[in-house]
Parts: sequence; structure tokens; C-alpha cells
Amino acid sequence: MKILKKALRKILLTTTVRNIIKKYLVGNLGKVVEEDDKLICYVKKNKIKKEKYEYSIICNGIEDKEFAKTYNLDKPVYYVIEGINITDKKVYIYNYHNEDCNITIKNCNFEFGFGIQAKCDCTLDNNHIRAFYLLMIDTKNLTIKNMDLTNEVALAGADLSIKLGATFNINLINANIGKEKERTKVSMIAYKNIELTNSTVNGKEVECDAKQQIITDDNSSLNATDKIILKTDNIDKINISYNTLVYNDNVIEQEENKVGTIEYKDDDLTNKRLELINLLKNLKDICENTSIGEIRHKPFSKVKK
Repeated sequence: MKILKKALRKILLTTTVRNIIKKYLVGNLGKVVEEDDKLICYVKKNKIKKEKYEYSIICNGIEDKEFAKTYNLDKPVYYVIEGINITDKKVYIYNYHNEDCNITIKNCNFEFGFGIQAKCDCTLDNNHIRAFYLLMIDTKNLTIKNMDLTNEVALAGADLSIKLGATFNINLINANIGKEKERTKVSMIAYKNIELTNSTVNGKEVECDAKQQIITDDNSSLNATDKIILKTDNIDKINISYNTLVYNDNVIEQEENKVGTIEYKDDDLTNKRLELINLLKNLKDICENTSIGEIRHKPFSKVKK
């Protein structure tokens, strides 16, 4: 019996020490559950760092990897920030350098400002976020689903600006980004793809910059009271409304309250069309900047130059 009790005490001590080490490795942010291939950290509000002007949640994963290997804990870390209500200060979530992480923000209420700067994948799911004049999220892969993401409060005379960035992909699923307000500007920049599923993006100005492709379904749309700016090699059929449409730095169309569908592919015909549009635009600018007298007294070749 004594041997059994001693063995049990040793197991309990080992388990307790291991649990303490797990919490330490992931930043002491809450309960940690260990699985075969990852550690899951459930962030608690009372563990969040409260500074003078903001709450900061630092989700850096495991930084001391050699120490973690000693206890076979060198695993990816999944941070779950769920059901947290903060109404008195801004909330900023950081991951400075560790891509071997994943951050999920779910069912939270942040009433006083919000932002994410992370080198890892991030998912926002069914949150209420009330941001001020600037709402900025920059991640590795970004997914926003089942929620509206707007910034409803602006300083006097300031634009409402929403900036979403991703090293690879931005995915919107059942989401509404921005508002059709006079001063709202929405910018989404991804170095691979931007994909919309049953989602809308609204603003005075809407910019989508995807180095590879912009993908949408029939229930998604981009809506701008002024200008839509698209930068990409391929567009997979987008429903849009705008006054001015700019595609790869070329003004394609200007028509008040235009509603329609566009589709562009990276092929020779499209490229030649854009080259022609750009040439005609340059000729138009030259003509507008040249007086009638100069046109009458110079050969066309010189006027063109």
C-alpha cells in the first residue's frame, strides 16, 4: 500500500508540474489542454494583460522550444478566446513572430476598439466588435465568419477605415464588412486569394488586392457609393455596385450607381483590352492638356508625344 501511495504521489506531482509547464510555455493565459498534435489554450479574461489604454493578448506560442522538447511539449499552440466581454478599453491581439500557432476569437463582445497583428492564422467567428475610426487586422491567413465587422464611431471629420491584410488568404463566410456610409473605406489585401461566400463588403471606397485571384459566389457582392478598386490577375465573377471601377490601376468604367457583374481572366484578350483602355486614357489626357491652337499648328505625331 505504501508503494502504491508513493507511486500515486509521484504521478500527481508529475502531472501538476507538467500542467504548470504547459501554462508557462503558452504565456500563462488560461487553461491548457494537451492533445497528440497540439496544445489548446483557453484564454481567461483575468489572465489578459491590462495596460493604461488597452488590453493586450499576446499569443506567441512556444518560444523556448528546447525546454519544451524536454517534456515532449514542442507542439503548435491553438489559442481560443471565447465569450469574453470588454467594454472599457481597446483590445489588441498580438503574435509577433511564431507562425506555429492558431488564434480563434469567438462569441466575444469588444465595445471600445479592436485590432490584430499576428504572424499566424486567425479566425473571427460570431463576435460583436465596435471599433473607432480605424479597425486593422493583419495575419497570416484570415477567416471572418458569421458576423458583421464595422467601425461605427469616427473622430470629427475623419474617415472610417477598415484594413484587412493577410500574408496568404482572406476568407469571408456569412460576413458583412463595412457600411454604406459616406466616409467608410474598406481595404483587403492578400498575397494569394480573397474569397467571399455569402458575404458583402460595403463602403464609400472598397479595395480588393489579391495577387492571385478574387473568388466569390452568387450571394456575395462588393458595394461602393464611390469607387471600387480591384487588383488581381483573375476575377471569378463578382457582383458589384459603384460609381467608378478601377481594375489594375486602369479606370474601366464611370457610371453613377452602376450595378452589375464582372469577370476577368489573365489571358491575352483581357490583357490587350486593358492595354487599349490604358492607351485611350493616355490619349484622352494628352488631348485634354493640349490646347486647340497647339493641335492646329502641330503634326498629330508631335501632339501625341
